[in-house]
Amino acid sequence: MMRKRQRGVAMVIIAAGLLAILAVAGLAIYASRITYDKSRLQGVVDATALTAAKVLDQTGSDAQAITAANAVFTENLTTFPELRRALGTGATPTLVFSQGISPFTPQPSGTLGLHYVRVEVASAGSGGGGGLLGVIGVRSIPVRASAMAGPSPAVGVACNIVPIALCGNGGADLGYPSNRIHAISSGSGTTPGFYRYLAFDDTGGGNAVRHNLAGGYNQCVVTGARVPIKSGVNSGPASQGLNTRFNLYAAGLSPTDYPPDVLQREPSPLLSYNTQTGTIRQNGKVVTLISQIDYGYDTYAATTRTGPYDLQPSPAGPAVFKRRVVAAPVVACGDEINKTVPIVGLRCLFLLQRAETSGANARIFIEIAPECEAGGRPGPVPPGTPGGVYILQLYRDPASPDS
Repeated sequence: MMRKRQRGVAMVIIAAGLLAILAVAGLAIYASRITYDKSRLQGVVDATALTAAKVLDQTGSDAQAITAANAVFTENLTTFPELRRALGTGATPTLVFSQGISPFTPQPSGTLGLHYVRVEVASAGSGGGGGLLGVIGVRSIPVRASAMAGPSPAVGVACNIVPIALCGNGGADLGYPSNRIHAISSGSGTTPGFYRYLAFDDTGGGNAVRHNLAGGYNQCVVTGARVPIKSGVNSGPASQGLNTRFNLYAAGLSPTDYPPDVLQREPSPLLSYNTQTGTIRQNGKVVTLISQIDYGYDTYAATTRTGPYDLQPSPAGPAVFKRRVVAAPVVACGDEINKTVPIVGLRCLFLLQRAETSGANARIFIEIAPECEAGGRPGPVPPGTPGGVYILQLYRDPASPDS
């Protein structure tokens, strides 16, 4: 009788041991699967957040950002069938938007000035079912992921810029107040209003100027460093390159390579420059402030957010957003040494109207935009600095240690 009892106890112990072994084996298998699912899901969510931040930056519309984010999320899930099964049919991310990053404060849809986005997949079931974990009653293990994205602190290294170096001064605005109309031109002057071309391979002559000013310049500049500049006026080729943004193409420039902006509106009548008086005029009247003309960056930005667009955006049409907003360095032209000048800052330029392609009065009319995206590497200045040039980047989400 005692031996039968001992055998019964042994069987119970063996069964419990087998159950434990099955549970451990199940945990090992599903830990690997969960790690896979979590890694893939985080990658998908990161891509979704960056897409939403990009569209939000281009359009200012959280509605358009959500539409683009959902499309990218769904497209990415098709690459990972296991993850799609874990998430379930019709899974969509949750997006919330904020004007700032620290703190990130969710705002209602349609709020102006939204810059940052948080994307979350709240809970995806992974594993379980009738597998090894099922023997101990574990039906699924949740997998979560989230990501935050938006403008970086102002960059210290700027790429994807227009190769024009504005001559500046030592003032807080470097000689370019944001509320004024600026008429800039190439030339030998060293004061605000003149510019130099950044050095680039100009073996193609005027054609090289056209392509570089149209968007073909691919070098980076560093704030505080000296940058090489090139000689020459080249106002015609420079204007032709810049004017691709206004859907004007000449001398072999193509919308396939350099698409136009979605918005083509300009001040009406167009601005002109009088070299004898050094004044900007509109319909014969001297104008100096953005508030004196009927079209500026604020109107442009508002229309970018709400439409209607003058040209259909890509991929349905030929145009892209914010081609009229470009980043450029400001330099100390009076400190030129061996064809180099020091960069004293970066500014965002809004092209108010098409540039004149010839003539002594030819100028590029610009407004200083508050911010713009470029390539590069962030510096120490916090986001939101006036005249800030930034990149779009991911931020660590306090709610997700893996973000």
